[in-house]
Amino acid sequence: MEESNDEKARRIIADNIYLTLATCDLKNKPWAAPVYYAYDSDYDFYFVSARDSLHATHIAENPAVGIAIYNSTIPAGECDGVQIDGMAHVAGVTELPKALGVYFNRRFGDPKERSLHINSVTDFWGIALMRIFAVRVKKAYTLDPTVKDVDKRIEVRLKRD
Repeated sequence: MEESNDEKARRIIADNIYLTLATCDLKNKPWAAPVYYAYDSDYDFYFVSARDSLHATHIAENPAVGIAIYNSTIPAGECDGVQIDGMAHVAGVTELPKALGVYFNRRFGDPKERSLHINSVTDFWGIALMRIFAVRVKKAYTLDPTVKDVDKRIEVRLKRD
C-alpha cells in the first residue's frame, strides 16, 4: 500500500533529527539555523538553544518561524522534505516538564544515557543560559509526488484524528 502524503511527512519527521529554523527580526533581517529537534504526538516541535542566540532574539520580537526538514535519508539526486509555517515561543515554567521529557527522551533514547544528561527546569529558566523553545505548527507541506520536473508543495496534516 502506497503511503499518503500525510504519512510521508510524518515519516520524514520521524526519520530525521535536524531541522533548519528560519526566523526574521522586525527589520526583515532573516536568519536560518540548524537545530536538533524533538516533537510530541501533536507535532509540536521542541529545540534547545541559548537564550541570547540570534534566532532566540528574533523569536522574542517576531514569533513567526519557518521550518525545513530535508529528508537526508534518501540517495543523492532525490529531494524530499517537510516545510512548516509555525509560531515559536520559549517554553514557560508550566510547559517545561513536558518539553524536557519530549526533548531528552528523543535525544537520549537509552534511559541510562538519558539520566546522565537530563536537566531540571531550573537549567532552562531564570538566569540559566539555555532555553527550550516550542513551535506550534500552523501549516505543513511536503512535495507533491504527482508533479514531475518542478517542485510543487502540497499541504499535509501532521496530527492524526
